[in-house]
Amino acid sequence: MYHPGRVSQKGKHVARPAYLSRRPDGRYCLQIRLGKRAAEIFGRPLLRVSLRTGNFNEARRRLVKTLKWALEIVQAPDLEALGALVDQRLRAYVAAGVPGDESELSGRQAFEHPVRTFFVRARERGFFSRPHFPDLAKNWVSFVDQNKAAESEFAKCTARRLKSSGPNLSQAAGGADKVGQLQILPTSPVLAPFDFVALAQGLATEMAKHFGSATIGPAEQPHPKPDIKAAELKGAAPASTKKMSDALAEFLKPADRKRQHKMKGRGEAEAVVQFAVDFLGDPHMGELSNEKWTLLDEALPDIPNRDNIPREFSKTLFQRYEYAKTHDWSDLVRVTTTTIKSRYWGGLYKFIDWAIQEKLYLGPRPKFECIDPENLAPLPRDAFDDEELLTLLKQPLFTGCKNRTHVWREGGFRAVAHLVVREEYGSV
Repeated sequence: MYHPGRVSQKGKHVARPAYLSRRPDGRYCLQIRLGKRAAEIFGRPLLRVSLRTGNFNEARRRLVKTLKWALEIVQAPDLEALGALVDQRLRAYVAAGVPGDESELSGRQAFEHPVRTFFVRARERGFFSRPHFPDLAKNWVSFVDQNKAAESEFAKCTARRLKSSGPNLSQAAGGADKVGQLQILPTSPVLAPFDFVALAQGLATEMAKHFGSATIGPAEQPHPKPDIKAAELKGAAPASTKKMSDALAEFLKPADRKRQHKMKGRGEAEAVVQFAVDFLGDPHMGELSNEKWTLLDEALPDIPNRDNIPREFSKTLFQRYEYAKTHDWSDLVRVTTTTIKSRYWGGLYKFIDWAIQEKLYLGPRPKFECIDPENLAPLPRDAFDDEELLTLLKQPLFTGCKNRTHVWREGGFRAVAHLVVREEYGSV
C-alpha cells in the first residue's frame, strides 16, 4: 500500500532545506556534520538538535532560528571559545525573560542540548569554567527555570482551551504527547472503508455453489500470460515471454571489446534489478505493467540501510526490505535520497532502456518519483580548510622524501606522488 506520508517530486511539498533531517518518529531535527576539531569537542561526528515539531513548514522556520547559534558552536576551536559562546547566549536568553510563544520556547529548549554537552566535556577534560565564566552556572539555572515556567503555562492554556471546546477536543488531547499539538476529531460520523476484496470473494463463493467453479482468492490468481497471437494479428511485435531474471542475466553478460562502453554501469544496477525480480516474483517481461512499476516505486524508499541489520539478513536489498517489514524501524536507518535517485532509479532506468532496445519490454518507460519524507537528506562534504592543505603540502612527499618506497619520510628526493623525478633535492 502507498505510505500516507510519502510524496512524489511533483507533490506540493518543497525541497527539504540543508541541515534539516527527519527522525523515524516523524519529528524534524537539525543535523550538521562536524569538522575534526568540533568532533573532538562533542565526541561525535554529527550534531543533532531536535526542533520539537513534526510539521514541515514550522520545522523550516525553527531551523533558521536554530542555525544562528548552531553554526557558531560547531566553529568553536576549543572548550574555552565554546564556553564563551554559551555564556554570551545564556546571558541574552535570561535577560529576555520567559518566552512568550511556543516557537521561541522550542528554540530555547533546543539550545539546552549543546549546553549540557559543554558541561559534560568540560568535566571530562578537567576544564573548570567557573574562573573564566563566573555567572555561567547561575544563568544556566535561571534559563532552565524560565523554560520550565513557560512550558507549564502553555500546558495550562492548552488544557483550558480543550476543556472549553467540548468533549471531542478533550479526547484528542489524550493522544497529543507534546505541548502545542492539537488533534481535532471530526464531529460528523466517518464511514469505514468498504472492503471490495471481501465482496469479490463472497460473490465468487456464491458462484461456486451454483455453477461448480472453484473459488479463487487474491493470492491464488494465476499470472496472466502475454497474448502473443493477438499481438501478431495486430501487426505489433509479440510480447516477450522471457523471465525477468533471464533478462537480467543477459543484461549482465560480458560484451566484446567493441561494445564494452555499453556495459558501463550495469554492474551497479544488478542489485536493484535483482530486488525488482524478487519483489515482483520474477514475472515475464511481457507481464510488466504500470501497476507493477508503481508498486516497485513505492517499495524502494522502504529499503533500509545495512546499519543494525544482522549480516545474514543484509546480503541483498530484498532481504533488507523483508527484515524492515518484520522488525521495528526505530533501530533501522533509511537510505539517503541520493542513493534512491542515483543508484536505485538510475539502475532500473538503465535496465529498462536496454530491455526496450532489445524488444524485451514493449510498454512505455516508467517514471520513478516516490521519495519518503523519512529518507535522509545528503550531508555536505567535509572539505579541507587552508591550514589542513598547507600541513599536507609540507609533508616529505612534496618537499623531499627518503627514497622511492619511503615517500613520507624526510630526505633529499624530490617526488611527485610516488614517482621520484630528481634525486638531488634543491637542484630542480
